[in-house]
Amino acid sequence: MKDKNPDSASNRMPNFNEEGMAISFVVPNFYGENAEGGVRMRVSRLVPRDISVQESMDLAVKACRLACLGADVIRGRLPGRMLERFVSNNSLDRILYLSQLMQSDSNEGPLHRHMPSVPAYLFGTVVNRDCFDACVGLSVGYDDYQVSLVLRRKGGRWVCTTLDFG
Repeated sequence: MKDKNPDSASNRMPNFNEEGMAISFVVPNFYGENAEGGVRMRVSRLVPRDISVQESMDLAVKACRLACLGADVIRGRLPGRMLERFVSNNSLDRILYLSQLMQSDSNEGPLHRHMPSVPAYLFGTVVNRDCFDACVGLSVGYDDYQVSLVLRRKGGRWVCTTLDFG
């Protein structure tokens, strides 16, 4: 069975462009391999020596995981405390506020709440050694969403400072 550790992109065979500035790879999702073969990811690096290829890939997987967790918190599937370690206080407040708005929306049926968040793609950019910016495409049931997020290195760890759903 394939390694499906959500925090690592090791064992993936990335494709590089000629200058090593962009990395393309596919990560299997937890719901079986779909027709496209998993979650397509492409990471561009403005300066290749800012962070390693492996760290770039791991950040992409982490960003994808955070987008799915955020969607589940907003829809009331998970408590907000699931994001406390990974998301800044300002972003967490915005997510919890959006969650309250979604819970009060009478048009959203219970089926929408229980459908899983399935990532389809991620386009990310390593802006510098301390900043990673990404857009993640998610499907929840029959609805498609785009998630914008920014990860910043704070001390020795990466923290999500922006997590925005559209």
